[in-house]
Amino acid sequence: MKKYMALLMALVTAFTLVACGRKNNEGNNTTDPSMNLPDSALTQINNVPNGTIPDVPMTHNQASAIYKLYRAGILQGRDSGYFYATSNINRAEAAAMLSRMAESDNRLEFEL
Repeated sequence: MKKYMALLMALVTAFTLVACGRKNNEGNNTTDPSMNLPDSALTQINNVPNGTIPDVPMTHNQASAIYKLYRAGILQGRDSGYFYATSNINRAEAAAMLSRMAESDNRLEFEL
């Protein structure tokens, strides 16, 4: 029971951080997921040069956050790295992302 409560609290905390966001450098609220984890938690383990995610141009408003999460091994994409920004995620994908955020040993190493 304790294990499930700890997992539930971790999920609630993670979703709260993402949903509430925090202030960016301009003082505006943001839900940029890379701002909710300190830079020390997003150590780069993958080489993902700017412009290599096929459907995330560097002009995309969340490109820097998406690339940071790819480089840290939290996101990998589907079908040769496609991000599918307009698609919904399923429960398994959400759980995988939360697991990778919480435990760095679960992060993915890959090449695009």
